[in-house]
Amino acid sequence: MKQFDSVKEKILDRTLYLIGKTGRMNVSVREIAMEAGVNVAAINYHFRTKELMLKEVERLFIDNYNQVFSILDDEKYSAEEKLEKLLNEIIEYTLHYPGITALINRKMADSSSDMGKHLSLYVKENSRKTQSLINEILENPEGKAAVYYETVLIASVVYPASVNQNTSFYNQIELEDKDTRIKYVKHLIKMMKGRENE
Repeated sequence: MKQFDSVKEKILDRTLYLIGKTGRMNVSVREIAMEAGVNVAAINYHFRTKELMLKEVERLFIDNYNQVFSILDDEKYSAEEKLEKLLNEIIEYTLHYPGITALINRKMADSSSDMGKHLSLYVKENSRKTQSLINEILENPEGKAAVYYETVLIASVVYPASVNQNTSFYNQIELEDKDTRIKYVKHLIKMMKGRENE
């Protein structure tokens, strides 16, 4: 996941965090300043208006989304490694931006917004790529198996990461720990392949 070094990037990151956490786009500048550890003047200096800042937050969100799914195009990894890395990134992103999946769904439902249109296209394309990976891993299953497995895998990583904000996934899985996440993701892939006892 991308590291945010500059004050401007930190403000954008924390704004996206608050939007995901609260489930609303109208977080106040004061809330953002407090979360980012800056004063309101710093936000005004970097963005001039809240509307300009929210446009940049949307760009950051799209960039982050593309970064998470960029592994699908990386030819140096096998299909299984790509799926493992993708699922890990989704968990990490969901932990970093709690509630973001609800925001994605709301934005995609708004087909009049540029962000909604872009997200719909990205989600469809990345879903197609993910299903292709699953087909490759499972050696071309019949019917809609790849669609079903994709749904189960995505739900299996998004749900616990979302729940994990308040509990340690029922006090059993510490998803903040990368080694634990990777072990969990590998187990999901083995289950998909029908080899969960290995």
